[in-house]
Amino acid sequence: MNFSQIARVLFTSALLMSAPAFARAADQSTSRASFSVDPGWPLPLPDRWVLGHVTGVAVDQQNRVWVLNRPATITEDEAVIGAVAAPPVVIFDQRGQVVASWPLGKRGETWPHREHSIAIDSRDGSVWISGNGDDDGFIVKYSADGRFLLRVGNSGPSKGSNDTTQLGRVAGMVVDPVAGELFIADGYGNRRVIVLDATTGTYKRHWGAFGRAPIDGPVTDRKSQLMQPHGIALSRDGILYVGDRPNNRLQTFTRDGKWIADIVQRPETGGGTGGKSGSVGSVWDAVLWPRGSEKNLLVVDGNNSEVRVSERKSGKDLSAFGRAGPYPGEFRWAHTIAVDANGNIYVGEVSTGKRVQRFRPNKKK
Repeated sequence: MNFSQIARVLFTSALLMSAPAFARAADQSTSRASFSVDPGWPLPLPDRWVLGHVTGVAVDQQNRVWVLNRPATITEDEAVIGAVAAPPVVIFDQRGQVVASWPLGKRGETWPHREHSIAIDSRDGSVWISGNGDDDGFIVKYSADGRFLLRVGNSGPSKGSNDTTQLGRVAGMVVDPVAGELFIADGYGNRRVIVLDATTGTYKRHWGAFGRAPIDGPVTDRKSQLMQPHGIALSRDGILYVGDRPNNRLQTFTRDGKWIADIVQRPETGGGTGGKSGSVGSVWDAVLWPRGSEKNLLVVDGNNSEVRVSERKSGKDLSAFGRAGPYPGEFRWAHTIAVDANGNIYVGEVSTGKRVQRFRPNKKK
């Protein structure tokens, strides 16, 4: 064994010893669609790096894991002990080794004011990045090797949910490689889904809740609007899943914006002014799993500190994993989710979490 192999064994063993009993017991679980945390992933970061809030995770065609984080959220305590903020984009291989990273661009011009989401176009590997800072009225596109390509929108506040020239603090994005379109959950400053040409960034269409025109300003019926479209996922058979976080639901649409159905999850959670104190809803991000069959829908819920698994066609709940806490397998503000070609799941955490965890599917016995 070389030094790096020994270090990994010791690091993994330490995490397993500190993991709570429920996380270790999950390794022997035989329940349907169950998952176990991989405590040895990722490997320790180089150069004393620490991640900031992990707001976005994506997996490319090479099965590499792209992590978008906020370098500005490194704490004074971390800096005092010599920790260094990691670059905003860190790319890992399947072993958990850092293989590449991107430096910070110019905020407000080639980079958002406050990092939020990342999406990869599988056609050419290009990367879209959004922000949810007060003046993040734009998104940016980069080549796979980190060259700035274009910006859509401008630095500044939203001009309204029906404006076609400016965005409104974009929450989530997904690329449709078949149609060559970028679907955007434009949810912090606006209440809509907006669709752009994924190559040029040209505006194509937009809609609000139930496929209707979005309405800004005070509303008497919160359910009539996408109060905060946050996570977004697209199946290969053309169903768009839009997580309306404070309304505790996903709304599903065709690619053209025709409403199909609502999927309500944990409605007791509340959201915004309508729910528990401090609650921000139960549907934060979503992904289809596994990549091949897309049989299941996975929803990450930062408020309830869990990932829920349901059968996509029937809507039947299969399982859930996670709980609040700092140990492997637990969550502190789980925010974003992605899957790789091997069926592994990646969950990024914000606030006090500031990490990305990998979960492996348990083998059926």
